[in-house]
Amino acid sequence: NLYGINAEATPSESAWEKGKMLADNTIEMYRRRHHDSIPRKVSYTLWSGEFIETGGATIAQVLYMLGVEPIRDTFGRVTDLKLIPSKELGRPRIDVVVQTSGQLRDLAASRLFLINKAVEMAAEAKYDEYENLVADGVVETERTLIEKGITPKDAREISTYRVFGGLNGG
Repeated sequence: NLYGINAEATPSESAWEKGKMLADNTIEMYRRRHHDSIPRKVSYTLWSGEFIETGGATIAQVLYMLGVEPIRDTFGRVTDLKLIPSKELGRPRIDVVVQTSGQLRDLAASRLFLINKAVEMAAEAKYDEYENLVADGVVETERTLIEKGITPKDAREISTYRVFGGLNGG
């Protein structure tokens, strides 16, 4: 259903609040199970049905894990992002990896670009009160890729890739 939702208005305001709560719950559950440590990376699978039903709550979780929040225009569309200050976030920026279904890719490609932008913003965020696990993940990935023979230029670009899915038409 390519008309069931205006992808540009996602995550909706209510999805943003739900996504933040779900992300906080995920972190808290991880802390309880792993002696108060915080996850270094969290993976998400994005499905079109869930996206339509929740207004983008899973996308909100991804953004909030990264420590990035949506900026809305006067029509309620999410047109940009901003970093949540580390002091306000109250925890490290957590790295993510996202797998997407082909239907979601077709329905909400702009949201996948938004996630890519959020990863780049989070990776470039300055270390201040908390560790930046996104930046750490990018540096580690870049180093590993160079060790595997990838050129430094290509390794730098590839190191920020976090959204994966099928090719168009696949």
